[in-house]
Amino acid sequence: QFGFYAIMYGVCVLSASVAIMNILPFPALDGCKVIFTLIEWVRGKPINRKVENIIHFAGLIVLLALAVILDLVHFLA
Repeated sequence: QFGFYAIMYGVCVLSASVAIMNILPFPALDGCKVIFTLIEWVRGKPINRKVENIIHFAGLIVLLALAVILDLVHFLA
């Protein structure tokens, strides 16, 4: 049933979805790194790496917490 083009279409949709998700300016995603680079460019000096790492770690915790909460909501519904 599924031909080569259907599989390639699915791969393309998945790749585009991951790209869009990664470019969002949210900590722990690549889009936030772009924001930090722009801030460094405007300020003319680098951001403290410890502060940047803390922000990325906090963003990762938020993303993981949202994933767990959504799983619990779907499980309990």
